[in-house]
Amino acid sequence: MTPHQRAMKLEEMQIMREVEEEKLKIRKEREEAEQKRQAERRDAERKKRERERQKKEQERAAADLADAADAGVGPPPGGALGGSGKFQGVMVPSGATKLKDVCSTDELGPSADPKRELQSAMQQMKSQEWDQNFDALDSVRRLAAFHPDLLLPQLHAVLVAVLQHVENLRSGVMKNAIVCYGDLFKALARHLEPELEIFVPKLMGRYAETSTFLVKELDRTLGLMIELTPHTNRVLTVLLPLAKHKHASIRGKCAYLIANALEKMETSDCGAVSLDKLVPLVSGLLSEANGDTRANGRRAAFALQALVQRSGGSVSALVQRALNESQAKAMLELLEKTPRPARCEPFVDRAMATVSFAGANIAPSANLSSTIPAFPSASAEPAKRALAVGKRENLNATVPPSNKPKPTAAEPAPDLQLNVTSYAPAAASPSPAGNQAKRPAAKAAAPKKEPQEFENLPNLWRAFEASDWNVRLDAIGKLMTLVNTYPTEIRGRAMQIVDHMAIRANDSNSKVNVFALETLANIIPVLQDSLTPGIGVLFPALAISMASSVPAVVKAASTALDTLLSTVDCTTLLQPFKDVIQNGNRKIQVPMIEKLVNVIPDVSSKQPKLVLKYCLPIALGLADEKKAELKTVNSKLMAAMHSALGNSLLEHVGALNEANRNKLYRLLNFS
Repeated sequence: MTPHQRAMKLEEMQIMREVEEEKLKIRKEREEAEQKRQAERRDAERKKRERERQKKEQERAAADLADAADAGVGPPPGGALGGSGKFQGVMVPSGATKLKDVCSTDELGPSADPKRELQSAMQQMKSQEWDQNFDALDSVRRLAAFHPDLLLPQLHAVLVAVLQHVENLRSGVMKNAIVCYGDLFKALARHLEPELEIFVPKLMGRYAETSTFLVKELDRTLGLMIELTPHTNRVLTVLLPLAKHKHASIRGKCAYLIANALEKMETSDCGAVSLDKLVPLVSGLLSEANGDTRANGRRAAFALQALVQRSGGSVSALVQRALNESQAKAMLELLEKTPRPARCEPFVDRAMATVSFAGANIAPSANLSSTIPAFPSASAEPAKRALAVGKRENLNATVPPSNKPKPTAAEPAPDLQLNVTSYAPAAASPSPAGNQAKRPAAKAAAPKKEPQEFENLPNLWRAFEASDWNVRLDAIGKLMTLVNTYPTEIRGRAMQIVDHMAIRANDSNSKVNVFALETLANIIPVLQDSLTPGIGVLFPALAISMASSVPAVVKAASTALDTLLSTVDCTTLLQPFKDVIQNGNRKIQVPMIEKLVNVIPDVSSKQPKLVLKYCLPIALGLADEKKAELKTVNSKLMAAMHSALGNSLLEHVGALNEANRNKLYRLLNFS
């Protein structure tokens, strides 16, 4: 290459470098401009959210102020308020006058001009003034009671308009909206059936945060939905997803409604709802932490059994097909050995003395007035349990009122003498007619009469809640004596035992705490698989005790937990393990993972997929852990899974995202 060509080449390369530098500079300027625009956009969105938040706080405070004025407390609404506290400087809407009380349907009376009133109501629904919203809801209730045919062409629009006020800031408007849905069910239940998906989830959602007087109206409205909707399977279709809601109150109410729906359901509706999906849901309700939810789960299980039997099917085959082995065994044992729970007392609404249908006041049928049930309350639980074992005639004697004062150190504890030597088994009484008509003759007889000492269990449970720790300690000892004396008969009360012992396993008094844990270690082998429905309650209680700062409590909790692991089906324990390790106290992560490692071989021999479902997320979640102890125990967990699953663990790699895949490879190399 000549010197001239070399110079030309160098000049060309210099020009190319300058062009690239210019492009890079332009690209950098564009990126900086884009970043600036994004920052400005984020800042504008932040300011907008802040303004919306302040506006909502103002509206909420104004609503609270107006409700306080309705109740006769707090300053009167109307304009800006000086004052102090949360009402300071709040601007109350001009329409925030004192709302009238929600009246009964009969007090509304028929409309003079129904068509015009409907048009006006639809306009008032959109108003920002609460008194206009309230009047519009009254108009819809009036039209539903006395002019229902007029609502049919616009029924969907009416339902949507009413729905927005179920979440109204003013509690009086919210209550009237809920009552409005009840009146619509009374008049147009058949036409509301296709629209249930629109408003029922919103109504159920109000259980998470509403006050007592609103809950009462929700109970009444949803009770009317169950009783008046022609095809119960449509109601179940809407309720089933809500039974898995993250809020415990909503799950509890949903369990009650599902139980009522199944008790009312006709065999002709069975084909329209998947029983294979219903059985796992009912099984899940049986292991809920809340006692009322479990009680309603038991009602649902027996109602489902009766429904399948009436349709000529096999309950055993259905349960075994829909559940795993341990869950199916627990549910079938419940249906076989537990007395059928009584349905709650019917809810009789005085306002339902006459129900308006199509403008005529008609006395409700016996079926309607006697089957609208009330939702159970916590205070009614002892009475329901007494009813479930057939003590109707002696309720007052065995279940004193719930407001009875608890025993104190200066007051003698209830009579807890459990005579464990005087019991002689009584002859089995004949089974009530029709209770189990579909069962074989060998199983038609009623279960044997329970030991007489079981009648003192309500007193024993009250002693578990006594303020004197000596009374609680004595009650735990008497329970252990009772369990060891009647090991077979007591299994039907396993859930009651779990409920009360789980609380005492975390007692504030260390002596009671240790004794409760030692007692659990002794009675768990006696109760055996009857504890399976209560694993979700018992396992977390033992895990909490493992995090105690008292060495004796930790040792007793570890012993009780080891006993539980060796007694119940190990496949039921992986989910509680996962919940405790991922969400529990970090102090117990190492010992809990060590216990999990010992369980993996047994689980993998029965259901290896459960190891991938519950154990692998634990290991991946701890992959980046810096603590030496956790890294070591996590490597043991990974090694145990690899040893138990072999190549199937590597085959699962394709289902993971790239980050988790890299973690898994790193853990396998480390292990």
